[in-house]
Amino acid sequence: WNCLQGVTIPSHQREVIDTFAAEIHEAIARGETGAISTLAKPLDNDDQRGRCPSLLFWAAVDGDCEIVDALLAAGADPNEAAYSLSALAAAARCGQLDVVRRLLEAGASITTSTNTVDALTCAVESQSEDVVETLIQAGADVNPKSMAGAPLLQAVKEGNIAIMKRLIAAGANIHFKWTIGNNLIGSAIGSFSDDDRPGDDALRDIIRTLVKHGVEIDAKNSFFRTPLMLATEANNEAAVETLLACGANPNIAAVAPDPSKDNSRFSRADHATALILAARAGHARIASRLIAAGADLDALDNSDLSALQWAKRNGHDEVIAVLVAAGAQADDSSPQALLAAARAGDLPAVQKALEAGLDVDVRDEVGALNEAIIGPTPLILAAAGGHGDIVAELLRSGADVDLQSSAFPTSISPLMAAAESGHIDVMEQLLAAGADVNLKNNGFEGARLQALHFAARSGQVEAAKLLLHHGARINAKNADKETPLHFAVTSGNLATVQLCLDAGADPLAKNTYDLTPRDSLRDAKRRSSRIGPLLQAAEASAPKKTSKPKQKKLTPAIPYDWEAAPWDIERPDFTGAATTESFQRAVALVTSGLGVEPLPLDGLEQYPGVVFFEISRAKAKEFINSQRNELAQSGAMAVFGLKRFAVRDEDLDYLMLLPTTDWEQTVAYIQTADPNGGKGPGQIVAGLRQLYELRPFYITQVAHDTIGGSFTAPAKNSRALAKWMEAFCSDIVYQGVGSISELARQLKESDQLFFWWD
Repeated sequence: WNCLQGVTIPSHQREVIDTFAAEIHEAIARGETGAISTLAKPLDNDDQRGRCPSLLFWAAVDGDCEIVDALLAAGADPNEAAYSLSALAAAARCGQLDVVRRLLEAGASITTSTNTVDALTCAVESQSEDVVETLIQAGADVNPKSMAGAPLLQAVKEGNIAIMKRLIAAGANIHFKWTIGNNLIGSAIGSFSDDDRPGDDALRDIIRTLVKHGVEIDAKNSFFRTPLMLATEANNEAAVETLLACGANPNIAAVAPDPSKDNSRFSRADHATALILAARAGHARIASRLIAAGADLDALDNSDLSALQWAKRNGHDEVIAVLVAAGAQADDSSPQALLAAARAGDLPAVQKALEAGLDVDVRDEVGALNEAIIGPTPLILAAAGGHGDIVAELLRSGADVDLQSSAFPTSISPLMAAAESGHIDVMEQLLAAGADVNLKNNGFEGARLQALHFAARSGQVEAAKLLLHHGARINAKNADKETPLHFAVTSGNLATVQLCLDAGADPLAKNTYDLTPRDSLRDAKRRSSRIGPLLQAAEASAPKKTSKPKQKKLTPAIPYDWEAAPWDIERPDFTGAATTESFQRAVALVTSGLGVEPLPLDGLEQYPGVVFFEISRAKAKEFINSQRNELAQSGAMAVFGLKRFAVRDEDLDYLMLLPTTDWEQTVAYIQTADPNGGKGPGQIVAGLRQLYELRPFYITQVAHDTIGGSFTAPAKNSRALAKWMEAFCSDIVYQGVGSISELARQLKESDQLFFWWD
């Protein structure tokens, strides 16, 4: 199992590995070479092939050359792969030099397919210099098109300078880029942030070695971050010091070369410099090093904030001291100055900003995806922080007492913010100023909440009492029909539950999921043994409700058993189908229809048999929807979505033309999976089959963690379908539309199909 660390193996297949062919495994372990041939014969058939790694695989892992020789003599295939590893790669990963030599002599292929991990990378991972040298001498490609990345990348991650130099001498590509476009220096910084990696001295040596051999020190990744920025964000002083000593530019900003790709919402081209990043995060020592290296104190990001303004905004006193000592000055007349002062509870700064004529209700739209509250006003920030003097000053200056924050993903009012944090004095000020105690919030996640919901959710008993005293409705329901009692129960706070019941909360109220407050107790993070009996007693004494009999609704079956469905699914081979005359007609149709030529395969070799075009997502959608039937006549289908970080309609994406009309084959080919839930491509296909039975569809978008398309028939029961889709992919609700009710509405009014697992 040590050899397979990092390889995803489903639990049901692990059981097969542990139990199947037990006798032959025991023979290998005992070293009984004479029994190998006899025991291997009944297992050598198509039914067993592929169910578990080959016997040669296990012998290679074990490192017993005598067993390996016996298996090879019995006809074992030295090139059969299992779990993305050949026997040669498995032996290399375990550092079994003698086995590696025997397998090479027996004809094991030194090359690798794009669906497997290459042996050289495995050897680098084992840090076996002898195995690395043996494979290089045998002709191993030092720049393989492998799912593992590249051997040089692995050497960088392992911190092995000797192997790095050997690979570079053998022609390894020093300009290789991997995850989110990091070059080798950026990848090293990311790897050395882990506790189990080599220390600062090794990282310094790696950076110096890579720079010496020509790796670009200021190269930007897909988020427009340089290695210096990455080191700053990771608070890695050793990396920052070394990069600066090697000539890294501290004043490069995270700006996209192409302004059309500037998308600050996703924290990409935010125009931040390394010093601004240090100030945001509170890394005072790194800020000092950057300043000493000539960092611009006055640089602004795309929010028009300097390093000093960020440090003040986030309350990083040490960074503020460093910046002020270096001569930094903040513009106290900007809207951000008022917001930062309200957040920090700085009354003189608030008064100064208001005297300068700043809008008292300005919203803070900075850092939208990194804040608990998105787009708050100064009053919301002051209320959330419990700064009563600031609240009073803002109210005197005309602040809107009920103005909510931005509605993405959910909004909040000053009273809601104060109630959630239990700031009673602030709540009293807001209520005295006319705050609406029953105001509902807006947005996607948790929409239609009232202040009492917020107080109950956070277990703020005194805040809830105050709200009830001022007329808060005890049985108010949010978008999912949840009452404050539902929230109190899931908070696990007995006193809040008791308060709600004493105030007349309905213990039998059901939410959208037909759960009463006591039903919700099953999912409470903080359980109380006294809450359950309390609710049960309240239910028993509650007036019985009478209702008209409801019509029986069609409800689809609960989603299939994930464990019963096969985790993996065989990836189809399209190389033959791609050469047919009909598919070439499809290629010509796309070329003429889009007015673009197919892309060269450089960097796309892991997708044999597929033709790629690069166009905007909007054009891809339009073309697929209009031409899918004509493409199908040529035995082809087109999908888009494989290009990382293409999210907007105007972003360039890959349109992939595949020689199949079967969406199942397309999903299997891309190997779409659910990384959050650990569900494999086979399970995703099995689930989509069931969805197709509930409501037919066609697919236009496929990526490693995304499925998109259109339904071809109206929903017979949109509510039931929404419940099924939420169970299949909870992200569609909890990171998307906000509730099953909203999803049901969209399914009723739209034909859009979309899943993502991020």
